[in-house]
Amino acid sequence: MKLLEKLGTNTHTKAGQILCPAFFNFIFFAELNNALSEVKKLGGLLPICASCKKIRDDKGYWNQIEEYIRDHSEAEFTHSICNECAEKLYPDFMQKKY
Repeated sequence: MKLLEKLGTNTHTKAGQILCPAFFNFIFFAELNNALSEVKKLGGLLPICASCKKIRDDKGYWNQIEEYIRDHSEAEFTHSICNECAEKLYPDFMQKKY
């Protein structure tokens, strides 16, 4: 649990001592700095294949877009299929469905 959550907004200790507001600021900014250090952000231009949609990394290797984004951000993927692709890939099934 984070220290500020433990302290809450109470400015007094159990012994009745008044806690310094600067102490709260110090803890707040330490926790904020820690949280920001864990943030991953994609930015800039990503070279992507116009055909297969693989992304070229800094070493020149081509990676599946899901792998690249997973490795360079906090995003995780789950897969499904859109109606347009389902109609192309499974036309018999899709005709029966409608």
